[in-house]
Amino acid sequence: MLGKLRNYVARGSIFLITMALVAGMAGCSPFSQKVEIRTWYDLDAIRSNLSGHHRLMNDLDSTTPGYEELVSPIADEGQGWQPIGTPANPFTGTFDGQGYEVRDLFINRPAERDVALFGAVGEGGVIQNITVVNADVTGQWYVGNLVGTHYGIVSNSSSSGNVTGEGYVGGLVGGSGGTGGTVNNSYSTGNVTGDSHVGGLVGG
Repeated sequence: MLGKLRNYVARGSIFLITMALVAGMAGCSPFSQKVEIRTWYDLDAIRSNLSGHHRLMNDLDSTTPGYEELVSPIADEGQGWQPIGTPANPFTGTFDGQGYEVRDLFINRPAERDVALFGAVGEGGVIQNITVVNADVTGQWYVGNLVGTHYGIVSNSSSSGNVTGEGYVGGLVGGSGGTGGTVNNSYSTGNVTGDSHVGGLVGG
């Protein structure tokens, strides 16, 4: 009996080692890992890992490292934050705000589309449990505080501040491009200004 038990343990160990080796060769881990976001630099790095799993560990605001260089009115020659993701290369991972806030977001890109904290979220992308506070966002098309073009899932999230654009302009989400994206248990307050497809929560 003892010999059989040792045999089973040995086989089990070999199986686990094999699983780990296969996962390692595939470039992933058998256990889900989330990238922790603590600074604006960390948030900016998401654009290099658009399919990854991320979680916010604290509030981000004008006093958080990286704000002046990446987000403030003097960042990027006065354009402020560069949105994460584009329709050609959208965010398809997960972002869990864990109830924390992203404050003082500034974007001034009046000639650009897909303008928000996340410029474009693709199918499979999930953004949840995040609040964007005191944002000032200006774009042209598909403009919002949290997401510009949206094909994924936004849940348990909210925003406040000013959003300005021409078309598909929303307080939280600019628009879904006609298909796909869902917004659950979320809201937005503040001022939304645009010429067409304008909404307090979602533009269109």
